[in-house]
Amino acid sequence: MPEIVLVTAAPRRDGTRQPKQRLPAVWRPAVLLAVLLALVACSEDGDRPYLEVAGGGFVFNYRNAEASYGLVLKPLRPLPEGSTVEARFEDPAGGEPIVVRTSVVPGRDRIMLDSKPVRGIRKGQPYGVLLTLSDASGRELQRLERTYASRLDQAVLPEQPLAIGPGYQRNIDRSATPFPPSLNRSFPEPAK
Repeated sequence: MPEIVLVTAAPRRDGTRQPKQRLPAVWRPAVLLAVLLALVACSEDGDRPYLEVAGGGFVFNYRNAEASYGLVLKPLRPLPEGSTVEARFEDPAGGEPIVVRTSVVPGRDRIMLDSKPVRGIRKGQPYGVLLTLSDASGRELQRLERTYASRLDQAVLPEQPLAIGPGYQRNIDRSATPFPPSLNRSFPEPAK
């Protein structure tokens, strides 16, 4: 093992050097450990992944008669500035994949991706999702592939929404108007 030497003073003005003092043997393991820890802390993350899938699957909204994909990603280390995440969801009805892109906001602890409403989900059928993390220049940093299978068939959803409008107003007359006629009526003026 190489000898660890501690130099305690600079050369003297007359050019001669002071004698070297050796580091006590008790301190040698501590110094070696500190150096190793500094090297590990300065090293690149290298092969560590940027993201992991924290959750995902199908989201059934019975009141709106819609189903969609929902996915949550968790950053495992800082993401490069300007990064984007792209998800390619398999279309249960067939056809081209449904593509969703989102820009990564630094410092967030979750990235959420939701697809547009989908049709044709069959119970137990696996559907693929391809996730790609890219830096600002478009270079791929990480790729994840997952499959999701629904425990429900899309047939459980009603044929039309149970509610229409932002406030989940009940559509009593089953009309397809933006608001049920019962809410569009005029109200009498308050008594003075």
